[in-house]
Amino acid sequence: MLALILLVLYFLPALIAAARHHHNAGSIFIIDLFLGWTFLGWIVALAMACSQVRPADSIGTSVAAYARPMRIQEPPYRMEHFLASCSEGWDSFIDWFNQSSLLVRGGIILAVVGFALAEAISSLLQPGATSKSPSVESSTSVPAAISPTPATSNYRLVESRGMMHIIFVSAACRNLQSMKALGDRLRVDFADERIVGVVIFDDMRAAKMYDRMLDSGFTLGARLDRFYGRHMIGSYSKNVNTAHHEYAIMLQGLDGPQVDINY
Repeated sequence: MLALILLVLYFLPALIAAARHHHNAGSIFIIDLFLGWTFLGWIVALAMACSQVRPADSIGTSVAAYARPMRIQEPPYRMEHFLASCSEGWDSFIDWFNQSSLLVRGGIILAVVGFALAEAISSLLQPGATSKSPSVESSTSVPAAISPTPATSNYRLVESRGMMHIIFVSAACRNLQSMKALGDRLRVDFADERIVGVVIFDDMRAAKMYDRMLDSGFTLGARLDRFYGRHMIGSYSKNVNTAHHEYAIMLQGLDGPQVDINY
């Protein structure tokens, strides 16, 4: 129902022009259709629709026109002519508005207010309309981090690429005791795997960035690389064939100090 009301309000100038049998009804419809969304175009179309209607020539006048000598071709239509027509239409609209009934004036005012409110609501409902801080996190389009279960040794699988896994843990896990407990949990979960690699992030957006970087095969740029590097807090790797079984803890990110645990 709301969509129908907004549609009627949008094409109100064209409807008025059609009801008044305006000689510029086609032009008014085109302006309303393609420029009505700008609101200024809607006002121009409405003013033209309410301007004075040029009376159609009668049959006698049309026949007599053939008997008149041919007139000199008029100069081409210029921008000042269009502006003069808009000004004339606006003046005619103001005169018609002042002489119209209270019901008509109220309907036009309600239409204008409704159209403005619809535009405002539409702009507020658009994604990204709310203000954001110019941080690195707001410049990415990946989803916000999802909180896992309260236990710090629990994790959420973000992506699996064969033997390579990307996991997300809560920021509360960013301490040595919790990371050691997470390592014990990974040993149990991947006990049956012969070759495995796990990268641990404490921010879902950073994990998504790293996954996107692996997918493309290229770095994301120095700023985004630093961002996901700050939130890469550990890695777990195991290769039964080479007897390699290591767990690295990086509480300050990829560029910080590293605690290696060999199992």
